[in-house]
Amino acid sequence: MIDFGTSNSSVLEGDLIASSVPQLSGLHLSSITNITGNWTLFNLSSLTSISSGVLHSCAKVYFSTLLAVSQIETSEVIEVTDVTVFNTSFTSLPLFGGNDFSSNVSITNNNKLGDVAFDFQLLDTLIFESNGNSSSLDLSSLSYAETLRITNSTSFTAQNLQAVELLVLEGNELTSFEAPGLSECGSFLFSNNPNITSLKLNYFPTNLSIVNNNALQQVEFGGPGNVVFGKEHTVALSGKFLR
Repeated sequence: MIDFGTSNSSVLEGDLIASSVPQLSGLHLSSITNITGNWTLFNLSSLTSISSGVLHSCAKVYFSTLLAVSQIETSEVIEVTDVTVFNTSFTSLPLFGGNDFSSNVSITNNNKLGDVAFDFQLLDTLIFESNGNSSSLDLSSLSYAETLRITNSTSFTAQNLQAVELLVLEGNELTSFEAPGLSECGSFLFSNNPNITSLKLNYFPTNLSIVNNNALQQVEFGGPGNVVFGKEHTVALSGKFLR
């Protein structure tokens, strides 16, 4: 076990990397408030305990192939620009956040993951794919993103999302989806969500594709002002619609 504990809070200059250390069972950042570089944990087969202590910022996070640990103990919002979590046994994640438009988030192939929330206000790309069958995603703080791609999720919340260039909701267990604040959307792909019965958007995307959502009963576009449909819009609808 490694414990970065001192009597005073401290900044770690540079990267913190633990990779392919089979004997490492615990990692505790007891007094580190900031990592100026990247925090990387990779292929740590015996790691069962992680605590980020008072850490509130680092440049990038990369966690991969961590199959013996279920969570990171923390009470802080950790501000980052990039987060990658791949092939872990995490059941939950820390509250990562930030307001840098260049931020990228990739959460994939974490088959025990449950409820996940992020505190990002701006994002470049977020990919949330192939996680646990009960995984859910809360992006309540998010106002703008270039790309959001979400699959295999039971719930997706983005009530403050105002603009997104590409939104993909595919292969989820959602029963409904609303984006009440959405006023700009370039392309929206909504496919193979077998349980969803209603879809409501206040804005008509420039490119809209609704495919193979077999329980879908209602698609509604409306809200403050008028929903405009012009020659620049494309729409593709296919699959079975319930009525």
